[in-house]
Amino acid sequence: MSELKPVGFVTSELKERGMRGRTKASIEIKEEYADGLRGLEECSHVIVVAFLDRSARILTVDLPFHRGGVFAVRSPDRPKRIGITVSRVDGIEGRRILLEGLDFLDGTPVIDIKPYTMSDCVPGYKNSIEERALLLRGDIEALLALAASFHGELCTGIAVGVRIVYEALKIRGTMRFDSVTAPGGCAVDAFQVLCGCTLGNGRLKLRDEDRYTVSGIEMRLTRQPESIEDALRGDLLSVGP
Repeated sequence: MSELKPVGFVTSELKERGMRGRTKASIEIKEEYADGLRGLEECSHVIVVAFLDRSARILTVDLPFHRGGVFAVRSPDRPKRIGITVSRVDGIEGRRILLEGLDFLDGTPVIDIKPYTMSDCVPGYKNSIEERALLLRGDIEALLALAASFHGELCTGIAVGVRIVYEALKIRGTMRFDSVTAPGGCAVDAFQVLCGCTLGNGRLKLRDEDRYTVSGIEMRLTRQPESIEDALRGDLLSVGP
């Protein structure tokens, strides 16, 4: 195989391993690849492929929260140390791509960049290992980030949907639900992208009353959330009849 040479490098606030988060960052493209940026301003998101130069080269995985082999988890420690992530394009400045949601470390060599397309979106995908890891970490923010990206904005409505999915996940141990019945509104998008329950496949049904039923689990809001944080963690959800 020919040697893979970087097309650019990451600039980010994430400086070393152990720092977490999907933050604002940029990629400086090398001069010889600058023409490849033409038209990228018309794309909202990109898939970034990088060489994880500070990760360990391992054949298996035995880390906290991981319950599968290296090919079944997204650990940065991999046989070939190749990483892939999806980020939102905030703009192009010369040879710099401004991004939001990039989780690579500062200085990471970038191997390739591709536009995110409709064929990359798979609502209702299944990954039980990921779901168990979310529960162990209590990582409701990861679900919120995915749902908000699908919804198009971060709002209390989508946060309510995420909270309902997360509470049902804790009870059922999965978010691949048989059915969801809910009032309309922004929360509906959370059920579609996280659970694969859509109006099209008949697993999502709308009702007039302000009540949610998720695979037989009854939930309702006892009050309206005052903020996104309140929607995610506030005492506002009644579970049960």
